[in-house]
Amino acid sequence: MITVNLQALVRTLKSLVRSILSKLSLVFLSDISVSQKLNYDLLGHGDDHYFVGYYDKDPVSQSGTHVLCHKVSSNFGNMVEPSNAVIGLLCLADNNFQELAKTNAMNWQLGSRAQWLGKDIIIYNDIINGKQCSVKFDCKKMEPLVVFKRPFWDVSHDKKLAASLNFSRIKTMRPGYGYDGVNIDQDDEVLTVFGLDDDQLICEIKLKEILEKINFENVNNENIYMNHIVWSPCNQKLVTMFHYDDKNTHKRRIFPVLIDIKTKDIDLLCDSGNFSHHTFMDDKRILAYLKLDNEYFFGIWSKDTGWAQVQGPMPALDGHPTYVKSLNRIIVDSYPNRFGIMSLYLGSPTPGDKLKSLAKVHSSPQNVGPIRCDLHPRVSLEHGLVICDVPYKNRRKILVIKGALDV
Repeated sequence: MITVNLQALVRTLKSLVRSILSKLSLVFLSDISVSQKLNYDLLGHGDDHYFVGYYDKDPVSQSGTHVLCHKVSSNFGNMVEPSNAVIGLLCLADNNFQELAKTNAMNWQLGSRAQWLGKDIIIYNDIINGKQCSVKFDCKKMEPLVVFKRPFWDVSHDKKLAASLNFSRIKTMRPGYGYDGVNIDQDDEVLTVFGLDDDQLICEIKLKEILEKINFENVNNENIYMNHIVWSPCNQKLVTMFHYDDKNTHKRRIFPVLIDIKTKDIDLLCDSGNFSHHTFMDDKRILAYLKLDNEYFFGIWSKDTGWAQVQGPMPALDGHPTYVKSLNRIIVDSYPNRFGIMSLYLGSPTPGDKLKSLAKVHSSPQNVGPIRCDLHPRVSLEHGLVICDVPYKNRRKILVIKGALDV
């Protein structure tokens, strides 16, 4: 008797269908299609991969002339955590790449988390002597200023604090988001906050403490881990999420918590286990994609009202949202559809506005899992740009769109 794994067979058939539809779509669509009303540039050249990383930071320099990004050798294209990368600046005018520093802390979803701290100062994660750390770097003097004992997940809006998670645990539990090397916290699931002036530990909250404070029933589940951090604009609160794989449904369950680092107050924001990409709209409101009452939607949370579905035009499916407060608009992307097409939109929380399609990008069926290339749209409001990572002819390039924020 031949035993057939039906789930594996279904996955194989779905993958085959996606591959066929993806190839057919290229007959009618180009790799990248941007709205005719918009101008755009595609940055990066040669066989190397050029990409920014996660969707939550503005990578454009204060001068508006360069994009802070990573260059990764094509030899590492199929590695979940590439061995190393070059951090540098791509010139918006001539596509020239200026090398700044090298890092050994790399993955395709976050990169090294390289981001601006000031006009000529950046911060990024690294692995030095086998230990995970982060580095404050002077781009003018071309030298490191401080090496911090921990890698960071996010930096506060005032650039004074950094929040960290255990990237070794993340590497094990969620491939594509962690780093090689040894973390200072060993195997502990702990969130830490440290100062960017003196590397002093400001706050330390263990996952077990979080679970106990919210009375989470699976407090002793060894498979629970933390991933993702985003700071509130007030620099006192942050959102992180704890995850675990449900053995019954074979799906990842995600629970967001809001933490006040001064009072140590902890609030569970959503108890459905179905929560995804999120961003602060202001000190009191959070925008996220989630499932409540058996319905998936983009919602807005506040402590007074709880979750309410966005009434303005937004995509029906999950994506990476960035709220542009001064315009009251939302830049958001989508994952590939059955034809392998990822879309970029300009949405809104306000009823009566229209959902605008800005661009469509083709993603091959092989571009999945921890090595996928999400669009991860970022907004550079001061310079009127939207910046996306895109898969292009088996390489990662950087798409820079002008005029997408004109409303």
